[in-house]
Parts: sequence; C-alpha cells; structure tokens
Amino acid sequence: MPYATPHVYMATKPHAPAPASLLTLGSSSGAFRFQPAYQAAVDLFAQEDSPTAVVVATDVAAFGVIEAARAHGLRIPDDVSVVGFDDTTAASTCVPPLTTVRQPFVEIGRAALRTLLRLAAREPLDSHRVELATQLVVRASTAPPPAPS
Repeated sequence: MPYATPHVYMATKPHAPAPASLLTLGSSSGAFRFQPAYQAAVDLFAQEDSPTAVVVATDVAAFGVIEAARAHGLRIPDDVSVVGFDDTTAASTCVPPLTTVRQPFVEIGRAALRTLLRLAAREPLDSHRVELATQLVVRASTAPPPAPS
C-alpha cells in the first residue's frame, strides 16, 4: 500500500504520538474519495495494533473508513472513532452521524471574491494568506477510547 500525502491521520493510542508509518495513508490521487479511503482503512484495520481513532480529510473519505471498520467487525464509535472534514449534508444523516469539521464555505467564497476583485482592479492584497475559523461538529461517530484490556 502506498504511503504518501497526509490525507488520513490516525491516533493509535490516547496521548501517544502515532508511529510515523501510520501518519500518512493513501495517495495524492483520489485520497479524498470513498474507495481509496475504504481500501486504505481495510489495510489499516487488518494490522494487529489498529487505531482507536481516524481523522480523515473529507466526509466522503470518512464514510469509506466507516465501511471498512464495519467490514472488520469494528463498531463506530465503541471500537474506533471517525472524524471527517467538510460537514456535508450526508455527515448528519449517515449511521452513525459523523463528527466532522465544518468549513465556512460562504466566507471562503466571499474572501475569494474580494481577492479576485482586488486583483482585477490591480489593487495590492492585504495578505497572500487568509485564515477562516472552522468548527468541530461533534456527533455520534466519536467517543473516548476504549479502556485498555
């Protein structure tokens, strides 16, 4: 399995850094989609010391991780927590509802338009970097890690 860009991050144990081999999973082509995330998670959950939590770069990829967990007989969130990114409509309606990071899409659009208008008017930009706040939306796909056995 190729290890490449950091699109899927996992925490293997509470309060402990994940091994470097598990920090990046997937490939730059398609890593935000369901099927590549599903396959990467199938391989991940087949390992002897699989993670208690997976944080994924998109909600769609998180759905792939959830399905891979189910294929391995893991329960969300009892055995493994899953967090997505985007807060798509499906995130609140999937089973279990997905904990995710909400992006401020309207504000992103406004900032992009302001930047475009300034560039079109040949006005200098205040900054080449724009930071907008995100929001963690906690739903039923996350829980404290299971107690050590």
